[in-house]
Amino acid sequence: MALPERRALQRASIVGPVFWDDVLARIDPGSLAQLPAVQRRGMLMARPDSAFEGTRELSFQHHLLHQVTYDTVLKPDKRSGHATAASWLAERVGDRQAEYLAITAEHYERAGDHVRALAWFDRAYEAAEQRYANQAALDFVARILAMPHLTNPAERFKQLTRQRDLADLSGQRALQRAANDAIEALAVAEQRADWLCSVAANRALLHDRLGEREDFGALILICETRRGRVQ
Repeated sequence: MALPERRALQRASIVGPVFWDDVLARIDPGSLAQLPAVQRRGMLMARPDSAFEGTRELSFQHHLLHQVTYDTVLKPDKRSGHATAASWLAERVGDRQAEYLAITAEHYERAGDHVRALAWFDRAYEAAEQRYANQAALDFVARILAMPHLTNPAERFKQLTRQRDLADLSGQRALQRAANDAIEALAVAEQRADWLCSVAANRALLHDRLGEREDFGALILICETRRGRVQ
């Protein structure tokens, strides 16, 4: 394979297993002219329809080919390419389904723009929640909580609360308990009595869900005590 063709394939791999010729041209204008040659080699396929108007949608012949190609891209090229792809997608996704919101977030994350990545994963969560896609919403919350730059205690509390409440809604009791324990540790570290009360109230709810009603009243009492209502 000629070097320009290899470069085009590498730049396309930054966008993903599925990509669009418009964003490829923005990452590297010279790569666009190489697409027909790469297609003739059977490495790329044009799709009959595109998720975005005014641009062709193409895909790698196989996910393994995409991954192997992506692994050959230098880190600085990956970072700048992801930043360009994120910007291109952000201009076009609008209020599309959570999948595209999450893809935009992933590009921002790989570009090192953690502030925008958090904001877009947050949008993906909200879109999934509105569709009652609880597992998808939980997956997005997990991605947010795994971000090393999520250091703001209030934001972390919000995400853990989302995780806990969705776990309760979907009957995932182990996850509900783990999220509540994480909230408790955060509340103790931040000396937030209101957050501790939230923990006690949710534990009471969990005991009730499990039919352990003898513990319900005791935990409510703890909640009231932590609020300062009981001396």
